[in-house]
Amino acid sequence: MPEHERVLGNAPSSDLAVAQMRSALLRLSTRIAESKDEEEVCQAVVEELRQKAFGFEGVGLFLAGASAFEPTLRASAGEFGAGAAAATVSELKIPLKSGQSAIGELVVQRDRAGAFDNGDLEILAAAANQASMAIGRARLLEAERKRTAEQRALLATLADLSGELELDRLLQVVLERALSLLGVTGGELAVYDEVAQELIIVASHNMDTDAVGARVPLGEGAMGHVALTHEPLIIPRYQEWKGRSQKYSQDSVQAVMVAPLLIGQRLVGSIASVHSDPKREFGEADLRLLNLFAAQAAIAIENARLFSAERERASEQQALIDTLSDLSGELELSKLLQAVLERAVSLLGVTGGELAIYDPEVEDLSIVASHKMPESAVGARMALGEGAMGRVAQTKEPLIIPRYQEWEGRSGKYTQSSVQAVMAAPLMIGSRLVGAIASVHSDPNRKFGEADLRRLMMFAPQAAIAIENARLYSAAQRYFEDLVLNNPVAIVSVDLEMNITNCNPAFEKLFGYKEEEVLGRNIDRLVTTDETLGEAVGYTKQAMAGHTTVGIGRRRRQDGTLIDVEIFTIPVFVSGERVGMMALYHDITELLQARRDAEAANEAKSQFLANMSHELRTPLNAIIGYSEMLEEDALDAGQDDFIPDLQKIHSAGKHLLSLINDILDLSKIEAGKMELFVEPFEVRPTLDSVATTVRPLIEKNGNRLELQFDDGLGTMHSDLTRVRQVLLNLLSNASKFTENGTITLRAAREGERFVFSVSDTGIGMTPEQQGKLFEAFSQADVSTAARYGGTGLGLAISKRFCQMLGGDISVHSEAGVGSIFTVTLPAVALQRAAAEPTPIESSVREVEKSTGVSGTVLVVDDDPSARVLMARLLAREGFRVEEAADGPSALELARDLHPDLITLDVMMPGMDGWSVLSALKDAPETADIPVVMSTILDEKNMGFALGASAYLTKPIDRDRLAAVLRRYGGDRARRTVLVVEDDEGTRSLVRRTLEKQGWTVIEAENGRVGLERLEESRPALILLDLLMPEMDGFEFLEQLRELDSGESIPVVVITAKELTDNDRQRLNGGVERVVGKGNQSKDEFLSIVRDLVAAHDPAGELRGQGS
Repeated sequence: MPEHERVLGNAPSSDLAVAQMRSALLRLSTRIAESKDEEEVCQAVVEELRQKAFGFEGVGLFLAGASAFEPTLRASAGEFGAGAAAATVSELKIPLKSGQSAIGELVVQRDRAGAFDNGDLEILAAAANQASMAIGRARLLEAERKRTAEQRALLATLADLSGELELDRLLQVVLERALSLLGVTGGELAVYDEVAQELIIVASHNMDTDAVGARVPLGEGAMGHVALTHEPLIIPRYQEWKGRSQKYSQDSVQAVMVAPLLIGQRLVGSIASVHSDPKREFGEADLRLLNLFAAQAAIAIENARLFSAERERASEQQALIDTLSDLSGELELSKLLQAVLERAVSLLGVTGGELAIYDPEVEDLSIVASHKMPESAVGARMALGEGAMGRVAQTKEPLIIPRYQEWEGRSGKYTQSSVQAVMAAPLMIGSRLVGAIASVHSDPNRKFGEADLRRLMMFAPQAAIAIENARLYSAAQRYFEDLVLNNPVAIVSVDLEMNITNCNPAFEKLFGYKEEEVLGRNIDRLVTTDETLGEAVGYTKQAMAGHTTVGIGRRRRQDGTLIDVEIFTIPVFVSGERVGMMALYHDITELLQARRDAEAANEAKSQFLANMSHELRTPLNAIIGYSEMLEEDALDAGQDDFIPDLQKIHSAGKHLLSLINDILDLSKIEAGKMELFVEPFEVRPTLDSVATTVRPLIEKNGNRLELQFDDGLGTMHSDLTRVRQVLLNLLSNASKFTENGTITLRAAREGERFVFSVSDTGIGMTPEQQGKLFEAFSQADVSTAARYGGTGLGLAISKRFCQMLGGDISVHSEAGVGSIFTVTLPAVALQRAAAEPTPIESSVREVEKSTGVSGTVLVVDDDPSARVLMARLLAREGFRVEEAADGPSALELARDLHPDLITLDVMMPGMDGWSVLSALKDAPETADIPVVMSTILDEKNMGFALGASAYLTKPIDRDRLAAVLRRYGGDRARRTVLVVEDDEGTRSLVRRTLEKQGWTVIEAENGRVGLERLEESRPALILLDLLMPEMDGFEFLEQLRELDSGESIPVVVITAKELTDNDRQRLNGGVERVVGKGNQSKDEFLSIVRDLVAAHDPAGELRGQGS
């Protein structure tokens, strides 16, 4: 029967049957919509079409394969299949399509002829359409699921790869993961060698031929092809492919898929996967997956390769560092040169090498070391440009010669040798040539590459430095030996046992020994006495402990005589190990004698100044005092004609006293003996006092004084007396050189500094005159001195005072217009810096800080001379001494050092000794340190140190004397003063002054008579001169304090003598006040007397109404 008849008969379908089939078709549609995958769709189609409503005896569903239309039965129902074929009478086939492409067919069967009509065809076509769509949808879902799974697998694989930085292991893992991901038989991985420009097979898995290590030129085989084209490749039948590699001609490789490993356009390598099963083929999905994997694998491989290269470089650098560390310890040049070459050969892994150094005088190379060369050329000289080393020395560039025997520049020395490849480099320090180094391969298969050159270029500069250091050391050693040999200072070397190993000629000359007489002898016992042995051993021990020491001492010569020497001990180290010490002895006998002579001369000068002060001020005391008293008597008697002449005498005496004071001040400043007394004071009241004092002088010349002070000037910590003296001097000068003009005093505070200025409208100065303004005994010019008078000392002293206080004076002036003097001073004055120590004193301090055999002592004293004295005393006993000049520094050092003992001065500016002691004992970390309180008198705190409550100097100012009497006055009946003074004029002046105030005065012409007067009556106060015949004031005080009745009597010293340190120590605690003759007014002097009497009369027995 014809086919179409077999398919379609004429049997009509009833309307009921059609309706039933359509209903069943709806059920089919619902079921396949619920199916999850292709298999479920196929099974649902055949099962639903087998339902009774359709009346099919058999149903089958065929789907085509992936590569060709070869339908395969995927699902069936009923009597469909080979067993039912014979009973089949009618069969209807409907194609399954996806778009325009057939994907399979749906086949239904009935057991009678003509069993299908158009209704069946319509229903079955609808079912086929639904099945086609459901299958297509299921395939899409399946493809998406597969892609998702592949991506997950790919990401997991790449995550594993990214954590692996060991290159060899990573390469194997990359290949294995790729093959697992693709599900193939086996494969290979190759990396690209940029230097050779070829592939190296580095991993192989499940291949018939293991080609690991083989090199593949670009373009050869599948991997060479993709490496060249940078494009992936699928080869379905590899054995028939004309580009196949001969390595795999006998292998079972059937299909091949290859991809390049690229980062951007840079080739990293290639990867190949193979199928050995002829039925297996690679598709686009496989290629897509391999490309995704290859891109990430390239990055992982490159990262691992960079890590490996960095680790290799680090290893090379460490090896280089270790090598150079070893070399740096070798300072003998010949040994170092050989060591440098041997280390380079070892580091590079080469056959051998040579080293040459450059001779700048001859301008050629000298071969100085050879290692494992066929022939040794040590000692040969090589011109620049000759051979490999000559070439690099000439060009100063490294060089690789792959085939040395064919190189036209080869040296004739090696034409018959086995040298094949050569790598050479210059040894440079900066742009300076030191030498050249060459390494060689004798194996023709070995080549030098960039990595080798990099290692050599890392080694060469450091080797050059090591060679240069050794060469400099050799030169320095020769220089040092010459220096020691020809040095005028005695130098001796000793070993760890303190025994002499050698000495120089100067040592022989100084101590009188020959070198052979001292070798092996103990240095300290050789040149010391019993008294100095301990000190010398202390120095030696410190040097042996690794410390440099410096000191002053006396050492014994061979003939027994002693010499003063400055001693240096220096530890000697070799290769970091202490091997002994060197001692240097500098003969300072003449230097010390010169210093003693200078000190004696300085002391003589000081004594002269003290004596001159007394001799000049004593007659001035009478001139000033009597002229003042005669002026009062003339005024009381109405003899006005005498008053002008008496005023002139009084003024001339005051002027002469001022001149003497200026000269003495300048001498004390230049001698470094002028001290400051820093105290807090309010600036505004001080300025008002200065203005009040100077205003009459200014108005005398018809001038007007203007004051311009900023608000809130506050407090200043400085020497009030010196500040007043400077301002009064400037204002006095301004008044002297200004007539009928204006003088202005200004004051302002700028942060931590005060600025005072004195301006005038006087004669002014030229620039030349200003240039010598602050020089001692200098004025603007001769005419100025002639017209205006003066010595030219005032400004010089004022400038020095300002500098001592941490400030300065400047001037701006214009001739005929006026001058402005500006004083700048710190709000807190700087204590005068101690004089620079002499070299000997510096040496003493160094040795004091270097030794510490007996322990550590912290010396706290603001006086540098006191610190030096204490330090020298302690150092001689073997103590290490540290110094502090003030309280805060002492506390800090005590915390840091925790010394064994602290010596603490009581009287220091700022934080005194008692405050420091309290702070030390309050702190747990310093509370246990023993403290010894001490005090050494210093001039700046002289009033306190002397225990005085008043200080007047001759000539006595009657006003100040009167003020002292008012301050210390008592009951008139008991107000008796004993005046012990050898100068009758002074006694008379004091008596008349005191008697006018109601005092009873007892006189004594010397200390002996004064003691006799004390036996007759007990005065309320004693006024005492120091310099007297028979018994002076010092001896009087000593005997006074031994008397029961004399211990409590206040004593005021009246003297014209400049007190020395000795004088102050003798007076310490024995007097209440020192009064300079002629320096106080009458009232001030009287005020001092009254204050003292009141202070020593707590019960009020002597206190009356006063006067």
